[in-house]
Amino acid sequence: MAYSRQWTHNNRKVTTRLLLSHTGGLGVSGFMGYEAGMPIPNLLDILDGKGYANNDPVRVESVPGSKYNYSGGGYEVLQLLIEDVTNQSFREYMKDHLLQELGMNSSDFIQPIGGPIKTRAASGHDAGGNVLPGKWHAYPELAAAELWTTPADLARLAIELQKAAATAGLC
Repeated sequence: MAYSRQWTHNNRKVTTRLLLSHTGGLGVSGFMGYEAGMPIPNLLDILDGKGYANNDPVRVESVPGSKYNYSGGGYEVLQLLIEDVTNQSFREYMKDHLLQELGMNSSDFIQPIGGPIKTRAASGHDAGGNVLPGKWHAYPELAAAELWTTPADLARLAIELQKAAATAGLC
């Protein structure tokens, strides 16, 4: 799913490290999701903010590395990068190289929600406390918004991140 957009600003390149730290200068902080039954855009439409996408285009808005700005859009660029480099879907790659490796057996990057996770997942609620129509919104923005997990699996991830930080001398 090659994408030809140039990710630069003032000759400064957006790097993987900058995207991971939300300092890549990309816009679109978060995503609203799609109610049950709504058409779902593909990743390229999400990045371009067209078709069924309900977000603005993901673009470089400030000089990469110049400031922190939370960017779910940047994580969607990372999703595309993983898919292009590995020739796997983001879901497959993350399952094989993260979730299974960490023993996160009750987690998945699945959209729409299905399988055993669907039977255990809490319903989504709006700001007024009402259950969402269809119980959940769909988020095709997998890297930014679609990890279904449990507290135990999330704790496994946190422990591994703490171990890595300690090994790197960051703690």
